[in-house]
Amino acid sequence: MHLMWLLLVSTAFSYNAVVIPLRSTFPYQTNTSWPLWLAADYSADFVYLLDLAVVKPRMMFVSDGFWVSDPSLTRLNYFRKLQFKVLDQSLKTYEMQSKRNSQLNRFSSSSWTFFL
Repeated sequence: MHLMWLLLVSTAFSYNAVVIPLRSTFPYQTNTSWPLWLAADYSADFVYLLDLAVVKPRMMFVSDGFWVSDPSLTRLNYFRKLQFKVLDQSLKTYEMQSKRNSQLNRFSSSSWTFFL
């Protein structure tokens, strides 16, 4: 089950790694496809948030040579890690960038019609 989850997270990562630079370079956004792009983006973000909030805090870790599986201790251990802080900050930065781009797109949508 954990491998299937890792496959889903890897797919979301691959989608973002390919599609975000592609869409920022080429004008693939049209009025009809814009909701589909947003749905795919938010689906990948939802997978990241589930991984961040549900899956990773429940993973066991080794402390003093013993596996720790207590949910409160695993959650506390994960939230103290640098990995959590980096992921949290990257998601916040991405969301702010997406909101800014969507606001800019509303104001400059007439300029994209030249390319279509």
